[in-house]
Amino acid sequence: MTQIDENSEMPGAILEFEDIEFNQSEQDSEVIVLKFMKTYYSNISKTELEKIAKFDISKDNKKITFYDVNENVAERKFNLILSRALDALHWKINGQEKEIKYIHRNSGIPLFGCIGFGIVDRGTSMIELRPNTGCNLNCIFCSVDEGISSRKTIDYVVEPDYLAEELNNLIEFKKNQRIQNQTKSSEPIKFSIFINPAGEPLLYPKLKELIKKVSLIENVETISIMTNAALLTSSIADELIESGLTQFNISLSSLDDKKSKMIAGTKLITETTLNTETKLITDSELITETTTYDTGKIKEVISSIKTKHPEIKIILAPVLLNGLNQEDIEQIILFAKETKCEVGIQNYLKYKQGRTPKKIKQVEFSDFFDLLKKWESKYDIDLIKNYKLVKTAQFEPVVKKGDIIKAEIKCLGRKPGELIGVLEGRSSRSITILTESISGYASGEMKKSGYVKIKIIRAKDGLYSGIKL
Repeated sequence: MTQIDENSEMPGAILEFEDIEFNQSEQDSEVIVLKFMKTYYSNISKTELEKIAKFDISKDNKKITFYDVNENVAERKFNLILSRALDALHWKINGQEKEIKYIHRNSGIPLFGCIGFGIVDRGTSMIELRPNTGCNLNCIFCSVDEGISSRKTIDYVVEPDYLAEELNNLIEFKKNQRIQNQTKSSEPIKFSIFINPAGEPLLYPKLKELIKKVSLIENVETISIMTNAALLTSSIADELIESGLTQFNISLSSLDDKKSKMIAGTKLITETTLNTETKLITDSELITETTTYDTGKIKEVISSIKTKHPEIKIILAPVLLNGLNQEDIEQIILFAKETKCEVGIQNYLKYKQGRTPKKIKQVEFSDFFDLLKKWESKYDIDLIKNYKLVKTAQFEPVVKKGDIIKAEIKCLGRKPGELIGVLEGRSSRSITILTESISGYASGEMKKSGYVKIKIIRAKDGLYSGIKL
């Protein structure tokens, strides 16, 4: 294989791709590494490509040329190889290699039904988008168990065009239902789109493109993201705002350098103990050397955004960890007032499949709101939020709890013992299938195709899960 001279006249089929690059493997001379969205990768055997015809790769690594073969034939055969490669993607995060499932419009996986990816609609004017999974931090309180200590074995990334198209379809449905149900004319619904993945949105390679596509949808008024801001820079913020982002929600639970790193799981401050069988944190928190977490830099970026873009809303969203960061949150309130940000304090809640840091107890909600009222009075700031969401139509449920139905398996779920499927006869809805236990942490080999009989255990807010029978 030799690299082609793009200015020369060469016979053959030239296949060019926008989001795909081809690179020679540094470990194996007989392997071409396919790089997707500059982030994900898969290996292709040279022998497999040579079965199509003799080939070369362009200097920019975005074109592959096959010689002495009809273009249609080359494209058809290569697309089969490409399909297999895209179905075997991996990526590296926090020094770990993980499998990643690319969910696109031809994947056969609907974007409605699973909480981990796609679109979550709870019947209001606020719609959540979940374009990716995976996180660069390892927060000790993480409610969705993301980061290096996560028990999840696969990540998801969703095609931006697919997400935008399905979001537009949902918004059109809501608008049409409102028109049909109104006896008098009313103001059109203004939708708030919240990019809130089970992980960090700044890891999504197509975030700018997604925001731009969403901003072009009629009746979308605001677009916001929830980010830990460790990867955020002033230039990235400028690009996101230019694309149409109107609000940053920043998870920031301390301004103290050492304490913030400990909370984010990025600095070793105590001896780590890990039960390797269940991968559950035991005597102390699993602290890892992951992304550099610099609260000083984050403060500078926040100040820069508010200086350059005063119209952009920033909500600082600390998690109250009782006994650990109460005084830190007061410092965050003062910083918010100084920079003209808002504050939305979250109460730490224990989730069955989230992390439960030792010695941190959940505060009763009555006590939590009493504390917020105390801080409101002390600092003259609004902390108890009353978001005015408009109730809107939802897609009709396709099954109900207790139903027994078949589902077609589409891919592995994020946790061992979990599958993602499509409900038989209801191809517009995906479902999470638990194969051995409700916890979803069963072990053993999983088949990735075929049909299974399941019992529905959840059918609420357009989200579905079931147990394999």
